[in-house]
Amino acid sequence: MAACTLARMSDERTVRALRARLEHGEATAAQAVATLAAWAVEAPTRMTRLDACQLLGDLAGRALGAEWEIAERAAFALLEAARLADTAADRRGVIAAMGRGFRNIWLLPFMHRRLSDRDPTVAAAALRAAGGLGFPALEAAVAAFVSEAAPRELRRAAIAALGRMGAMTAIERLVPLVLGEPGEAAAALAALTEIRTPAARDAALTVLEHDLEPEVQIAAV
Repeated sequence: MAACTLARMSDERTVRALRARLEHGEATAAQAVATLAAWAVEAPTRMTRLDACQLLGDLAGRALGAEWEIAERAAFALLEAARLADTAADRRGVIAAMGRGFRNIWLLPFMHRRLSDRDPTVAAAALRAAGGLGFPALEAAVAAFVSEAAPRELRRAAIAALGRMGAMTAIERLVPLVLGEPGEAAAALAALTEIRTPAARDAALTVLEHDLEPEVQIAAV
């Protein structure tokens, strides 16, 4: 067991070391993608595989100096990791990593399909990741979960995703929530604030005129 723990710690340091090298310009994004693509599917521990996926997600979003061609390679590596993921935890982890790939078009079809995954925890992860991808084309699909028919976890995830996406089309759907269930009201206020719409100011002022739950009042402030 001690040997396994040491191996895991070594692997984790390796992923962190590669990120540090990228941040300091000591490695190129192209070199990193080739290494990370292997680690994402072959590393001996889940933690290391998902750490590798997270870094691939950053590169897919053109962070750390990644040009578009490299971002494409990173997206394909993530899609392969998702194809091979054999547990819900692995699928959630890879999907979360994809959410770091801002506006990477190659991830869009996969994410859209996962919104309707039979496992609600995977669907919730896809909703959160859709917010990170930030594609207007996903707004309607995400907003459809802001309904009484959707499970609470999925509604909350959708509300947060719409805020992160800056979804102007969802404002009319979000505003009525600020006087509803406290958790969703606070989430809706946060989302409207991220969207940076005057409706957020008006909704917050409306909340402050009522004696509502502390978490809602704090969100309004």
